[in-house]
Amino acid sequence: MDEVTDQTEIRRYKFTAEQYYKMAEVGILAWGNREELIRGVVLDPAPLVRNRCHPLLKGGVTRFLNELEGTPEEFEGRIHKYTADEYQEMGKAGILTKDDRVELIDGEIVQMPPMLSPHASTVNRILRLFTGRFSEDLAVVWVQCPIRFQGNAEPEPDIALAESRHDYYRESLPTSSNIYLLVEISDSTLRYDRNVKVPLYALNGISEVWIVNLRGNMIETYRNPEGSSYQEITRLHRGETVSPLAFPDVTLDVGDLLG
Repeated sequence: MDEVTDQTEIRRYKFTAEQYYKMAEVGILAWGNREELIRGVVLDPAPLVRNRCHPLLKGGVTRFLNELEGTPEEFEGRIHKYTADEYQEMGKAGILTKDDRVELIDGEIVQMPPMLSPHASTVNRILRLFTGRFSEDLAVVWVQCPIRFQGNAEPEPDIALAESRHDYYRESLPTSSNIYLLVEISDSTLRYDRNVKVPLYALNGISEVWIVNLRGNMIETYRNPEGSSYQEITRLHRGETVSPLAFPDVTLDVGDLLG
């Protein structure tokens, strides 16, 4: 893989004092546990088991964010992690709103960068391609919506192909077992997508991931998950084609995906 040296725009979500006290009011934080809010980050009084990421992720998003932001050494190991249920409760309580571009990754609430025109254009292009090629009987095209993983992750990939459901997952979010393919469109988030999200997807048994690499003008396919990595990684360029593993009869032109 080529090295990515540009600074990513990913950030750890920073809470206000009002949000912090609201979390205590609704029971996400317990008054007696002595968590504290420092520089917008909720810290536990001492390193706790729940602060540790999944061991196969080798530091995961917490290490990624710590290195990116230059997190003080005394913060490391104390950064509070949230479960998916707590994350959902933040939305219900108005602590997080629909205007917050965030996702829950390995217990961390990650602030996503503003979506610029190349990214937005590619999302809509692939949405149109997928809805034209995958009927409702084949799959639900799931666009920038959450997927529920076990434990403390609820990522929002740009596009997913999920098992067909007549209710379009009205009663509950799709889980990893419902997913055929995840697609991430990467420009300023390329390093984050490769080093944080792809390992998380492998760990949760997602059979296939595509990164639409706008910087490199290519499609990266990740297949055959084992632990926190994929055993088959392929780069595809304009003039080549790609088919999802679950739908080998559906052939897509790489140039059409890239635009």
